[in-house]
Amino acid sequence: MPHGRVVLALCLGACACANGPPPEGAAPGEPSEPEVAPESAVASGAVARASDAVDAERSGRFEAAVRTTGPLRGVERARFPHELEREVAAEPALVAALARSPRPEVRIAVAALFGDERALDVSVAPPLGLGTASRAVLFELMGSPDEVVALAATTAAMGAGRAPRFDAEVQAELERRCASEPRPIVRGAACAGVVHHLHPSFHESAAAQELAAAALADPEPWVAVRTLEELSFASLDPRHQGRLVPLLGHAQPAVRGLAALVLGRSVRRDGKPVAEAVERARSAQVALLADADPFVRCEAVLGLGSDAHRGAYGYVEAALGLFDDEAAAATALAYRRPTLAGVEDDRWEVRSASPTVADCAKKGMLLKARIAEGAVTFDAWDLFPEKGADVVREWWKPLHERLKHRR
Repeated sequence: MPHGRVVLALCLGACACANGPPPEGAAPGEPSEPEVAPESAVASGAVARASDAVDAERSGRFEAAVRTTGPLRGVERARFPHELEREVAAEPALVAALARSPRPEVRIAVAALFGDERALDVSVAPPLGLGTASRAVLFELMGSPDEVVALAATTAAMGAGRAPRFDAEVQAELERRCASEPRPIVRGAACAGVVHHLHPSFHESAAAQELAAAALADPEPWVAVRTLEELSFASLDPRHQGRLVPLLGHAQPAVRGLAALVLGRSVRRDGKPVAEAVERARSAQVALLADADPFVRCEAVLGLGSDAHRGAYGYVEAALGLFDDEAAAATALAYRRPTLAGVEDDRWEVRSASPTVADCAKKGMLLKARIAEGAVTFDAWDLFPEKGADVVREWWKPLHERLKHRR
């Protein structure tokens, strides 16, 4: 079953290596148990001591109650029944014991407890009870040698104590794993988490921006795609455009299209457009209007509707030429997804905010027509599919003539 998402839109810890390379003799592609950094070993010991305080019969009752609910966006899910979740979360020793269960679905259910942004916030009423002392459990699960558990825990960490009360230690752990996690599927989740966990304050952290930008050069397309997806809701400083430009020629359409989208949004510094960055983004997006993949064409033409290109008109005719392009604005990336039953081939779908290239072109140019010279008023977006193209053409025809006479 394909998974994916619709595309729209303080580093306080050192990025010390928490995981080493796979051990000698490990078969390529096979997950290997990550090495444990000294600070992680201390935390792991604390988890073990806490788990020893809970008798097997009591923890077994909670283990038996866990139910799997199927994957969501490529991540296996399992939960404790609602009436038991708060009881589990209120007892750190029980959380630690269940995190050491031999059953991966139980460990996934424990990881899910941390997915709530209030999980580590002791100020909420009533508190979830996990508290900051339970970070050691989350970090141990993120480093689990069981890839399906590590992916679920790393994904849950994205939402643990998000901004404006983001958890600095969780952010540092995400950054550490983005930099050094050997398994691509988990590394991609960590790098996406570096952006997501700080949102909407990601732009304030130069260190997090640098790490996310570096992830774009990862040899695994999966890592770039997951990072770009989160960056599409944020933005990079223009100085990082150099990391995006090479991706515009990437073999994977998902990478090209998302890079075009993020490039167009990475043109401002302190809220003001940087002229060189705007020009670089515009040139790249114009070139991609002729890309072979519909998703890439769609993201390129949508980006050209940005107010950063308010006074540029050299590409409008080419954009109008896409008004009849009814190709679906979607693509997919093949990847290997860990499941409770093993690893299986899957496809990660990436879709534009508009269903077809034609809709992307009409929307992009309609956005431009509302801010450019001779701006039109169009707020009836419910009529967009029928009226959008006519409104754009009515705006462009007289303006096009005036521009000819100015040359």
